[in-house]
Amino acid sequence: NVPGTIFPAYNYYRKQSQKFWVSQNRYMQGMIALSLFRTGDGKTANDIIRSLKQNAIIHEELGMYWKDVTAGYYWYQAPIETQALLIEAFATVTKDQRSVEAMKTWLLKNKQTTNWRTTKATADACYALLLQGTDWIANAPVVEIKLGDKSVRSNEQAEAGTGYFKKTFDGPFVTNTMGN
Repeated sequence: NVPGTIFPAYNYYRKQSQKFWVSQNRYMQGMIALSLFRTGDGKTANDIIRSLKQNAIIHEELGMYWKDVTAGYYWYQAPIETQALLIEAFATVTKDQRSVEAMKTWLLKNKQTTNWRTTKATADACYALLLQGTDWIANAPVVEIKLGDKSVRSNEQAEAGTGYFKKTFDGPFVTNTMGN
């Protein structure tokens, strides 16, 4: 609810965002899409998301991302935070699960190759990954390791989320056949 004395300014800047969203960077476009969608302008919000999708790079292995999103000095020039915000925008405005999952893939691939440089980036990325969509933790594959006639399965003792597990055999139980 916007107070009456502030409404003219609020309305002016809302109209400016509807008119000039094209000239904004990806982070701002995501913020504008979310704000317009939440205040009743679904058409412009959908136009922004459609434009974002048309300008995205969709890579089979790396997921969906934007080449022009690069790190910079200002708060809105943060690639991880931008990706997280765009995941929220796609999930909220168009409910495009395929794109959301592809953008989540990029976030995870980015974490594998570099690091999320700040606590804000980490928090935003975790929020985006857990926001909605596929439960990636529940879909952990079962790994079976055979040591001769002994068998160890990951689903018996795997850590939730990472899949890490450990099995120790005491010396007397280790045999030459375990090497096969």
